[in-house]
Amino acid sequence: MHAFRKALAFVGLLVICACGATSTKSVAVSPSASSPTPASVSAYAVLVNNFMNFSDGGIPDYTLSIVAADGHVAASATARNRATLGVQIANLSTSATTVYFLDGDADVRFLHPDGSTGLATHITLDSKQAAAFAVSPDDRRIAVSVLDYTRYPVSTRLYVEDLHGGGNHVELLSSSNLMEWPVGWHSGNLVMALGLNIPPQNSGDWFQGAHGYQIVDAQSGKPLHSLCDGEDSFVPASPVGAVCVNFPTASVTSWDGLTRALPTALKPDATSGTCSLSGPLSPAGVVATDIVSVSLGGCGGGTTVFTVSALGAIDPRAVATKALPVGWTDSDHLVVDAALWTRPQAQQDLSIVDVRTLAVAHVQAAGFFAAALPGGL
Repeated sequence: MHAFRKALAFVGLLVICACGATSTKSVAVSPSASSPTPASVSAYAVLVNNFMNFSDGGIPDYTLSIVAADGHVAASATARNRATLGVQIANLSTSATTVYFLDGDADVRFLHPDGSTGLATHITLDSKQAAAFAVSPDDRRIAVSVLDYTRYPVSTRLYVEDLHGGGNHVELLSSSNLMEWPVGWHSGNLVMALGLNIPPQNSGDWFQGAHGYQIVDAQSGKPLHSLCDGEDSFVPASPVGAVCVNFPTASVTSWDGLTRALPTALKPDATSGTCSLSGPLSPAGVVATDIVSVSLGGCGGGTTVFTVSALGAIDPRAVATKALPVGWTDSDHLVVDAALWTRPQAQQDLSIVDVRTLAVAHVQAAGFFAAALPGGL
């Protein structure tokens, strides 16, 4: 299981993987009203716990937590999981100020770091359909993929409309065999994740990664360009791009289509290996990695987390030990998971590391790292 989790996160599989307290402050907001938003927020980690939707019966509720850099929980909410089983695609989106999340299949609610929450909009679905969405950084528009799981291949309907009230509705795509969903907005366009349109092979408490990306015009639905064709991305998307793996190599690709290869790890005998140093990508273009090359030429996770700069320089300074890098909240704070070493039977054991000072704050909530707040690509 330990080796599987590392392989799933960073090495590249041939097939992509298919309770806390309720928030203390509730604001009743109708779908036609504008949800109040703070002017700005500090950097937070967004955690999800019990996002499990197995074919043999799912867990009914999941917990969402907004966690500050010092590890304390600023706000949390409990919501219903999707009714359609076997859906591993993300059920939340972060704007510049707000976390939006699914409550059940169709209600999109908002949560702010101050604990205020309410209903943002409602998505119309039929039975066996699942919604995935991305809210624009300014909280004005929402892009929605309606994925029909009545059969495989899953069909996709994509549209964009006003977040509040559903006005200015534009249908962008309808496909009977293409599976894709929005993961964010970049320069007014949509960043769409492509999926392997087959039943999930490895379900668990995590979000499904992308098998390539496509940038789509948010007004017309016209594809502008494709990224990471045929490659897998297992880590959260970053404002500067994505880490794409074609085992055993990996690269960083910007949303504008520029690509740089990641350097490779060294084998124990100090000869060059074939394992690219992949891992989560910061907003500054820095990759955090624990990838090592083993003596037989394979790739695995080591006990040391270090960073690779946007210019490809490897910093030999360890920013964490006995931990798995899982995401960045901003350019200075890295979220790591030590469960493989400290609590092998636990799902996660997260901490937030300040990569400048190496100060470590233990996260006081259960769950996996799902997104950063502020969000946006």
